[in-house]
Amino acid sequence: MPLDKSLITEALRTVPDPAGGLDLITAGRLRHAAACDGLASIKLTAPAGADRDALDRLARAAHRALAGLCRGVHEPLVALNVEFQTESGGPVYSTTVREGSQSAPQQPAQQPPVTVRSRACDPSRPPRRGPTRSPASSASSPSARARAASASRPSR
Repeated sequence: MPLDKSLITEALRTVPDPAGGLDLITAGRLRHAAACDGLASIKLTAPAGADRDALDRLARAAHRALAGLCRGVHEPLVALNVEFQTESGGPVYSTTVREGSQSAPQQPAQQPPVTVRSRACDPSRPPRRGPTRSPASSASSPSARARAASASRPSR
């Protein structure tokens, strides 16, 4: 079985929801799941009142469950990106969990070490964007640039 949405869903059925006695899937926390080439990405509804430490613990638990299933089907899991969202879909917190690092003080000794890279999502800050380009400069061929330049000239 390849690393895909169904494997992610199956793994998250074993992770308890911190807000109740259900698992993450039954509780309806999973909003999106995707996987490609050993990289998995999920979006979860954040539990009400959860702080960063609680969200990190939940991300690690999801990673452990998915890594265990991946090992069982001989499928590599390079990293799991977890984005926590509000009920309305706004970003709250995002973290990436990877195997094979030395910084994981909350991991049990029998589990491989995990790296957690996090960034808080601040809805009041505008998203980062690269430099803007005009249509003429982003065209791929000289004839396309000429067409774009002529389109921007006023007609007679």
